[in-house]
Amino acid sequence: MNNTLGGADIQLIPSVNFTLGNLPPPGTEIYRTTTYEIFYTCSYYDARGNPMTGTPQLQVLGDYTTLNNALNAAGLKLEIIVNEDENDPWSPNLAPGRPLSQNHDAGRQYSGTTGPTVVHLVAKLSVTNDHPPPARYPVPGGTIFKVIATKGAVSWPGPFITNTPTRMQFVPKCIGDTSVDNLVRFRNIMTLKNSATTLAQQVPFTVTTRINPSCNIGSLTYPGTPDNDSTRFLMLLSAQFILQGPGRIADGGQSIILSNADGVENGLKMQILDADDQNLPVTILPAAAPLDRADIGNFGQLAGYRPAAAVHNYTASLTQEPGKELKLGNYSTQVLVKILYY
Repeated sequence: MNNTLGGADIQLIPSVNFTLGNLPPPGTEIYRTTTYEIFYTCSYYDARGNPMTGTPQLQVLGDYTTLNNALNAAGLKLEIIVNEDENDPWSPNLAPGRPLSQNHDAGRQYSGTTGPTVVHLVAKLSVTNDHPPPARYPVPGGTIFKVIATKGAVSWPGPFITNTPTRMQFVPKCIGDTSVDNLVRFRNIMTLKNSATTLAQQVPFTVTTRINPSCNIGSLTYPGTPDNDSTRFLMLLSAQFILQGPGRIADGGQSIILSNADGVENGLKMQILDADDQNLPVTILPAAAPLDRADIGNFGQLAGYRPAAAVHNYTASLTQEPGKELKLGNYSTQVLVKILYY
């Protein structure tokens, strides 16, 4: 028997988009999960109570078939790294025409009982076809693996490994269309020496992202079968703000210290406030950077058969830098708004 101490739920991003023409060559790893720990105790005795010898196994279950088929159709390969053994990854497979692989050792051979133990799992995806057509492959949540006491003990109790729903989408390069209010104009600032100056200014602007109407996306967004929230087209959008003009990033990335035309800091700072998120300052980056998972979808989403445009409101805020004297001269800066999709 298997005494369950804990299973695992593999948290997949709700939507994974791959840009056609940008896929790396076959064999390239493109995604890797965090490490999951599954705690368990295996016991294996005969009917008379005599200890039997067995090896804990990872066992593929029926729900894995849908995920397996979607991966194969999408030109992707799933491998499971078991207990940090990168040299012997498990490629579970239930599809005909490829080597079946229904089991993999989860631990060492034992007699009678393993005692409390743990197995570490990491899932990774690699490319097998770098020229797939535009398409969408929904994958429902399910119970895909199980830890069993030894080969053949599928019906015995044991920890289950589940996955959250996802969909894999192969999209053309031209799919995105983003428009931004390009120019934010602040009013002139008038100040007298040794007198208090009130200069706080706020100018709203809007960023809009939609599917490019000139892009041939084929049936990419057509309703699936069944048609539900887990199978519909979904593109999560994330925004990055990258400083490309004069100025210095300060306050942990939340402000730009401005300079005049001579390159001298002029006592002004600018922030970009997210009007759709409690007017909190966005983070200004010196260069594009990989997104944290928590930031995926921070701009909104494009979803369904004919997705409505995603519109996000921001405010450019100008204030005096605390304790700094204002300097004369013109000032300007430039911030690139980069929209990424997942």
